[in-house]
Amino acid sequence: MNFTKFLTFSILLSLSLVAQTPLFKMEPNVARMKKDLVYLAGPETMGRGTGEVGQAVAAAYIAKEFKAAGLEMIKGDTMNGYLFSYPLKKTTVSPSKMKMKIGDLSLNSGADYETMSSTNFEGELIRMKESDITTTLDLKDKMAFVVLETNSDMQAMQRVNRSIMQAGAIGIIYGWSTFGSSQKALMNMLKSQSGPRLSIPNATGPARPGRTPRFTAWLTEEGFQKTQASFKEGMKVSFQAGVDEEIFTTTNVVGVISGTDPVLKNEYVVLSAHHDHLGGTKDSYYPGADDNGSGTVGLIELARQFKLSDNKRSILFLSVSGEERGLLGSESFLLNSPIPVQQMVANINMDMIGRLETTRVDVAPARVEKGVSELTKYAREIASSLGVNLTAEADKYWLRSDHYNFFKRGIPAIFFFDGMGDIYDYHQKTDTEDKINYEKISIIVKLLYGVTRTTANAEKAPRILEKNEYDSWTWATPPKEGSK
Repeated sequence: MNFTKFLTFSILLSLSLVAQTPLFKMEPNVARMKKDLVYLAGPETMGRGTGEVGQAVAAAYIAKEFKAAGLEMIKGDTMNGYLFSYPLKKTTVSPSKMKMKIGDLSLNSGADYETMSSTNFEGELIRMKESDITTTLDLKDKMAFVVLETNSDMQAMQRVNRSIMQAGAIGIIYGWSTFGSSQKALMNMLKSQSGPRLSIPNATGPARPGRTPRFTAWLTEEGFQKTQASFKEGMKVSFQAGVDEEIFTTTNVVGVISGTDPVLKNEYVVLSAHHDHLGGTKDSYYPGADDNGSGTVGLIELARQFKLSDNKRSILFLSVSGEERGLLGSESFLLNSPIPVQQMVANINMDMIGRLETTRVDVAPARVEKGVSELTKYAREIASSLGVNLTAEADKYWLRSDHYNFFKRGIPAIFFFDGMGDIYDYHQKTDTEDKINYEKISIIVKLLYGVTRTTANAEKAPRILEKNEYDSWTWATPPKEGSK
């Protein structure tokens, strides 16, 4: 074989070997992910509450790591370096000024009920059992008083919410026929979320339309007993909330790795995770190690790893705030993005990826109508290669994380999730770094790396699939009922 032929053969062999190398072949650096998470879930970031000092500290840390990874900054009126600024309206409700009456009965905030609502209302109260709820009810302009079963969880309440809203009710008051440890844990979780309400100024609608009624309250054991004892058919219920409003500015973190193809580099695959949590002070804060410190360190590690590879399409790394308050950071980014939304061809989102069994990963969409795209197919194929048990359990949380804002704009999206970990740690101060399964984060990072590279280098952008296109390979049975 002459030298020229030998050289040609060697080059072709090298290219062949590269082509055969699986796209998920990379090794996440666990030590630096742990270092990131110890900091992000620690006292310096004080629970990363949106608009609070701790969240700004976390955003600055993520921006520093994006810079160190070599990500490019985007220019635009909303951009300052790696930081995307956006306004929010804070509505603060004073429990001492709240007035809730059911007939002649006055209920006290905290002692008798918990609510995050700031809307005044008055209407007729209709009492019903959870088993009475149907989608054919007529509750227009009425308030539903729903008596829940003893074992009802947040997932059950979501089903009730949808039916009640479809029936035209102005809101729901929940109570339990039996009040035990699970109900007490839920009330504690609700208290942790009862701070000021944040919203996008002048927005035409909520980020997740239809998720909850405009008023929801949960009765304590004492409040339920009082309400049951005094209830009469046709009685009126009223609520008044004293509120203060202010506008403030907060930030997302954004960086880009440009694609290598002269045409496809103008299309963007968006990798996202929210870094905000419930806030606090240095002495008392919600760590949010799994929710969503785990996804945030995964995003940072993916930025480092992708800088070492070439891909045809550009990859945009989006670390958002405001997720816990209604997907506000991702919605604000898409409303005023420095990158035209029509150039975003996919969103790959990770939210809570560090708990439960190592090789179990929940993913959505599995069967969401008009939601399943080629991204789900890529995920199944790569998960199989990695020996990962990819489940359909995340479908029931389809409205609950930032991918939904991309999906509702027609952008193919996929959501990776660990399956909730321990429900008693969710939104509690016990969601700490020492409980994180870093081997699981590493596997999910590999999985996302493969899905992202496949998408970034495919001849065509991913398509939303019709049901008859994915019935043969997607999951055949619905997910088990769960709680979040």
